[in-house]
Amino acid sequence: MQFAFVDHIVIGFDEPRYYLGMLSTVIGFIVLSQLFKRLSQRSQNLSLKIFGGFAVGLILLNQFFFALSPDHGWDICVVLPFHLCSLSYILVGLNCFFRSKFLWEITLFLGIIGGIHSMLTPELTNGDGWYFLSFYYFKHGVILFVPILQYQIWKYSLDKRSWLRVFIYTNIYMVFTLFVNWGLNHFFPEGNPANYFYTWEPPDANNPLIQGEWPYYLILCDVALIVHLVLIQLGFKLLTKKRRQ
Repeated sequence: MQFAFVDHIVIGFDEPRYYLGMLSTVIGFIVLSQLFKRLSQRSQNLSLKIFGGFAVGLILLNQFFFALSPDHGWDICVVLPFHLCSLSYILVGLNCFFRSKFLWEITLFLGIIGGIHSMLTPELTNGDGWYFLSFYYFKHGVILFVPILQYQIWKYSLDKRSWLRVFIYTNIYMVFTLFVNWGLNHFFPEGNPANYFYTWEPPDANNPLIQGEWPYYLILCDVALIVHLVLIQLGFKLLTKKRRQ
C-alpha cells in the first residue's frame, strides 16, 4: 500500500472554474433530460442501464487509477467510496438496473442535498487536476439529476414517512463511518487521516452549515438535514399532486 499525502482543494467563488463546472453540469444534465423525453419507455430504461453501467464502471476505474498512479497511490484512508456523495453515486448507478423504489427514495433525498451543497461549496478530496475536477462535477451531477430523471420516467412518489426513513438511514451510516474512520486512523496512522462522511473532522469547504469542532458541527448538520429533508418531501408532494391532476 502506498501513502501519498493529498491536499484537499477548495474551489473558491473567485475562480472561473467554479462557475464553469457548475454551469456545464446543469446544462449537460438538462440536455440529457430532454433527450430522454424523446425516447420510448423501453428505450429510456435501456439508456438508464447503459448510463448506470458507465457511472459504476467509472468509479471502479478510479480505484485502478489510484493504485497505478505514482502521484497518489492506493490509500485505504482516502480512496474508498465511503463519502455520502460517493455512496449515493454508486446507489444511483446500481438503481438504473434494479429500479428499486427503496433505493430511489434514498438517492433522491441525499442526491439533492449532497449535489447542491457540493456544487455550491466544492472540495476535491483526491487532489487537483482536470480529471478530478471533471469527475467531481459529473459525480455530483449524477446524484442530483438522475434520481429526478428516474422520478419522471418511473412515476414513483414519496409517502409521508419517506423523509424520516432517510433521516434514520443517514444517521446509521454516520455512526458506521465514524467507526470506520476510527479504525482506519488507529491501524494506519502513517497515512492520510480517514475522514469519510466528514465524521472525524469538519470539511475544509466554506459551508455556513459547518460550524464548530467535533461533535458540535455534526449536531448542527443533523438539524439542517431534517430541514432539507422536510422541504424536499413537501416539494415532491406538490410535484406529485400536480402530475396526477
